[in-house]
Amino acid sequence: MTHALRRLWADTVLSNDLGGRYLFVRGEAILSPSNAIGDSSILRFLRLLSDSEADLRLLCQVYYLCQPAVVSFFSAELPQLLRALSYRIERRAELTRKSRSGVLWPETLVGRLSGTCPPGVFCSLVPDKSPVLPENELLRWFLGDVARTVGLTNSYVGAGALHRALRGVGVIAETALRNPYMRSIPQPSKPTARMRLCAARNRNKRYRALSRVAFELADIALWEKWDSVVSLVRCRWLEPIGDEDLFELYVLVLVLDILRIESGFGEPNRIGLIRRFRKAVAEFSRMDGATARVYFDQSPCESLSAASEYRRVVGSYSGVNGYSHRPDITVVVAVPGCTTRVQLIEVKKSADERYRSDSIYKVFGYIHDFRGLWPEGSQLAPKAVLVFPEAIRLEDASAWGLSDLTLASGDDRAGLARALQSLTKWGPAPGVKVGGQGG
Repeated sequence: MTHALRRLWADTVLSNDLGGRYLFVRGEAILSPSNAIGDSSILRFLRLLSDSEADLRLLCQVYYLCQPAVVSFFSAELPQLLRALSYRIERRAELTRKSRSGVLWPETLVGRLSGTCPPGVFCSLVPDKSPVLPENELLRWFLGDVARTVGLTNSYVGAGALHRALRGVGVIAETALRNPYMRSIPQPSKPTARMRLCAARNRNKRYRALSRVAFELADIALWEKWDSVVSLVRCRWLEPIGDEDLFELYVLVLVLDILRIESGFGEPNRIGLIRRFRKAVAEFSRMDGATARVYFDQSPCESLSAASEYRRVVGSYSGVNGYSHRPDITVVVAVPGCTTRVQLIEVKKSADERYRSDSIYKVFGYIHDFRGLWPEGSQLAPKAVLVFPEAIRLEDASAWGLSDLTLASGDDRAGLARALQSLTKWGPAPGVKVGGQGG
C-alpha cells in the first residue's frame, strides 16, 4: 500500500464536515494535528452526540488524556513531583521516653496519676510532616479522577481497544495513588479555586504544570462548557496508526457521505462513536418517511435481532464453540409500508490475491449465515458489498446486480454509491421484520 493511498483516506476523513474524524476513539492511534473543521461543524457534531452523554464524555476523555502535555506530565513531571511534595509541620501529642522541650507537663502529670503514663515516659508534642495542603489535594483529586476516567473509558471501548497512551496514564495514576502521602489525603469531591491558586503559586514548577492540566480536565467535565470541548478537538484528531483501522474509518465515512448526498437523506439525526454497547453510528430520515441506520462492527444478531444459521448449528452440538460474526458495516433502510432492506459491507485492506479470494468466500458465508435478513424472493442485489482499497473494476457491465455480492474499490465512490443506491429501489415484496431499532 502506498503512502499516497493512506494520505487519500486521511484527507477524505478530515474533509468530512459531519465530524467523521471524531468517530474513532478506540484502538491504537496518535493525536495528530489537522485542519480546523470549523466551530459550527464541531458544535453540530457535539449536539448530535448530546443525546448520548456517554459518547460525549468518552470523546472528551480520550482527547484530553491523549494530549502530549498530559502524557508528558504523567511520564516526566509526576514522578519528580511525588519525590518533592510540599508539606507542613504538624505537632501531635505522643508518649515518648525522652524529655524534650515540647513536653506537655499537665498531660504528663494526669497520665502519672491515672497510670497511663508510667515513670520515665512523657507526653510530648512530636513534629510530623503532613501533606494535607491545597496543592496536594488538587493532585489527589486529579490522580483519582484520571484513574476513574481511564477505567470508565476502558469499559466503553474494551481493554483490548484502549489506547496505549491511556493505558500508560492509567497505570501511572493508580501507582501514584498508592504513595503513602497520597493515601493520607482524603479524596476531594471537586477542585477548588484555592487549590488551583496554591498550585499555581508554588515555587515548584511541577505544581504549576499540575494546575494547568488538572483544571483543563475540570473544565471539560462540565459538558455545558462547549467552548472548552471545542478547543479540545478543534485542530486535532485521533489518527489510526494501523492501515486497516484507517481504511475501515474511511469507508465508514464514505458510506455516511453517500447516504447524505447521493441517497438524499441529508444531515443525520444522530451520530454515535465507535465503541462497545453502542447503538447505530448514524441515523438518518428523509422527507418521504424513509429512514436509514448504519452499524459498525456489530453482529446483526445483536444490532438487528437477526437469526444466525452459524449460531444455530454450533448451539446444537457439544464439543464446539463459536461466537457471532460481525460484518464491518451494516446499512438498514426502511420506508413505512415497504420492504426493509439490509446490506452488509465488508472492508478488507489487502492487495494479496489469495486473501482477496478468501474474503469473497467469507462474505458469501455472511449472506448464508444471516439469510433471514432478506425475505424469500427478495430482489435486492447486492445483499453484500466487499470493499478493497483499489484496482477493483467490473469487466462486464451487464453482470451488475446478477449476484448477491458486489465488489467495490475504495477509490471508486461512484461504484460504492451504485451499490448503496440499490437499497432505495422499492418493490411490492412483503416486508421483513427487523428488530433492535436501538441496536
